[in-house]
Amino acid sequence: RAGHWILATGSDDIFHGGIFLGLLAFLGISALFCTYTRWDLTRARLWQRIDRVTLSEIRSLPARLELDHRNSLIKREVGWQERTLTDGTLIRLRAVGRWALVGGLFFHLGLVIILGGGLWSSMASVATTVRGLEGGEVSIPGMQAVKSLAQADRLRRFERRLQMENPGDARLDGVRKEVARLDQDYQAGLKKPSFKLLFDRLWVELHNPEQSGEKPITQSWNTAVSVLENNVLVASAVIRVNEPFNHGEYTFYQADWKKKYREISLRIVPVDSGQPPFLASGPREFTATLTVPLKPDWSPYSFVIIDFWPDLRFVDERPVTVSDELRNPSARLGVYDEKENLVGQAWAFSSDMPELAGHLSSLPLRFQVVSAKPTYESGLQVAVDPAINLIWTGCFLMTLGLFLTFYLAYREEWMVETKEPRVILAVSGNRAPVLLAEALQELKDRVAPGNSAVEPRNEL
Repeated sequence: RAGHWILATGSDDIFHGGIFLGLLAFLGISALFCTYTRWDLTRARLWQRIDRVTLSEIRSLPARLELDHRNSLIKREVGWQERTLTDGTLIRLRAVGRWALVGGLFFHLGLVIILGGGLWSSMASVATTVRGLEGGEVSIPGMQAVKSLAQADRLRRFERRLQMENPGDARLDGVRKEVARLDQDYQAGLKKPSFKLLFDRLWVELHNPEQSGEKPITQSWNTAVSVLENNVLVASAVIRVNEPFNHGEYTFYQADWKKKYREISLRIVPVDSGQPPFLASGPREFTATLTVPLKPDWSPYSFVIIDFWPDLRFVDERPVTVSDELRNPSARLGVYDEKENLVGQAWAFSSDMPELAGHLSSLPLRFQVVSAKPTYESGLQVAVDPAINLIWTGCFLMTLGLFLTFYLAYREEWMVETKEPRVILAVSGNRAPVLLAEALQELKDRVAPGNSAVEPRNEL
């Protein structure tokens, strides 16, 4: 039942499902309204501040002082905005660091752009995965073929949902035909690739342990690749986690990393009864490549290692490997005579569990896993995202907004001359009260040097 709801809601492909797209659209609309509100506030603060301020607001500011006009020589500086109230009170304003006010607007605008780009990306981007061993190569088809592959994958999910809901649904045949057509388009694209990607070198960088005896920790997985177009080398790069490689419309990300074991060394041990002549001198060892037949000179038989599991477990009576480490190495192999007829199949386990091989083989031989040489396999995600530049633009605006908001000081210096013999000096801004108090003292020293403040009036 849970599987039905997972398929019905599109949660098996969550970043392209209806729930995710709906939430993204809702967040985008919400952020758009917030941005409009922020624009209205920023516009009023930038160009209508002195028109909207009230005398009560200025008198309520913590960083303020009052001077007796009769004992004060007020210096009139240039660059101040002025407004005269109906009762003759003169309000003067000098704003410093106005760009800090724009920071919040940039932050909101960047968020809207990121959410819009994410919505566009979820609907238009395509991605697939390619894997390769060191020295191998993979063909990267054209853009249309990659889009066909992504569309086929989504239709397969839709087909599974229809199959689960109603196996007799008339739409199933049409969906299957469309999937087959898209698969053909992808295969045709592979035959005429845009370029080939060569896996030149794969290696792992480790953190050196601080104390002796500690196990090294993986620092990064590295894939050195080259790009061939018409058998001509046109680009090369090293791909790491968070360090992708771009070529044309494609972006390659380090998405997976596995150990593969291609060369396995086995030991042949005779059974007590029916010992073959070639084992008369004792156990023999050989090294074979996975799935490649090998006939040692000393043996009348050929051996083929069919499967290898570095860490064998049986899940639902099916052999699987639960890790890439050689914790419980096991192999299944076939033994053939000189006429390439199958003599029998056998299993090989580590020397710690020789008794298991006897239960799974009828041959008068026992096989043991001696060692296995690891080869790294790199998995690269190949993505095409038309919205990536838009998303990066949004990230830049958000970062710029945060910088302007937190690192650029905004300060409003107020000077109010009333009909009474009083002059009010006040400072407000986006800094701590102690810094505003210092700015107020600086303002007083600048416009009324040598004058002492008087007790402010508390009426609003």
